[in-house]
Amino acid sequence: MPLFVSDKEYSLLRNDAALLADKADAFIRDLYKELDTVRAHANVASITAEQKYLSLSSDLLKLQSHNSQLQNSLRRRLSELANVQEQNSRIYIRKDGEIERLTKELSELHKSKRQLVELAQQKDSEIHFGLSKLGITKLGRRA
Repeated sequence: MPLFVSDKEYSLLRNDAALLADKADAFIRDLYKELDTVRAHANVASITAEQKYLSLSSDLLKLQSHNSQLQNSLRRRLSELANVQEQNSRIYIRKDGEIERLTKELSELHKSKRQLVELAQQKDSEIHFGLSKLGITKLGRRA
């Protein structure tokens, strides 16, 4: 049984070879048309895919270039950050040293102040004692 006619048609046309050949030719022509259509669609799809590939390749190159620029910028920024952090560290170390020095100076000044206040109180007591021996209770008045 041929593929281009049904069993019923074949049984009717079995004895007419010319008509059967015409049907076969028509079927083959349709197959060629369908093949040409499929090839045309495949060519269009191939061209579209190639254009898309070229476009995506171009986009990829642009993105890779941009990524490289960003990576370089990131390296520069990280280097700048490291420098700033190092400077900050040095500043904090200097400030800590300065704070420690000022704290010691302040402590010494408080100690000196206490000593001066104690000395002034001692001298005041000595003066009052000396005045009381002289009989002077208030400055300039005798008892």
